[in-house]
Amino acid sequence: MPARTYHSTGRVPPPWGEKLLAHPFEVVQGIIAATFGAMLIAGEAWKSYVPSPPVEQLSTWQAWMMGGSLLAGGIAIITSMLAPMPDIEAEYLVERAGLLAATSGWVTYVAAVYAWGQSYGGALVLGIGSSTGLMIRFAVSYIAERGLCWVATMPGGRRVLRILGLRS
Repeated sequence: MPARTYHSTGRVPPPWGEKLLAHPFEVVQGIIAATFGAMLIAGEAWKSYVPSPPVEQLSTWQAWMMGGSLLAGGIAIITSMLAPMPDIEAEYLVERAGLLAATSGWVTYVAAVYAWGQSYGGALVLGIGSSTGLMIRFAVSYIAERGLCWVATMPGGRRVLRILGLRS
């Protein structure tokens, strides 16, 4: 399946557009989480705005925590995927923190929707699907990092990582 993946032009460090093409799911999930988190926070700040009826039933602190975790998680995911960082370890650390924060926000949203009533099937699918996808990405990030660590232990591996722009 190597022909089905994006291959960069080889520029080091890769420009943000290439990073976007390499990680479209993660960036889109980050944008969705950040946008929905901002909507939930706006709904708490201005009570006349209701972004999601099930969330309206949550206590104020629960709604703020859900919105904040989605917003912060989404921003961290986008930042880890697109922004230049000092090294690959920093990228993985920021990404994993964002994945965990966004997942906790989505799980809280699923619980709120489920408690409100199962008539919001689309919202349940959105929350469960996003949570599942983000947790799979969390696992994949460990697998990818382990692969880089393996390369670093090979003879000349640290040099290869430096050539690729990945400090070890």
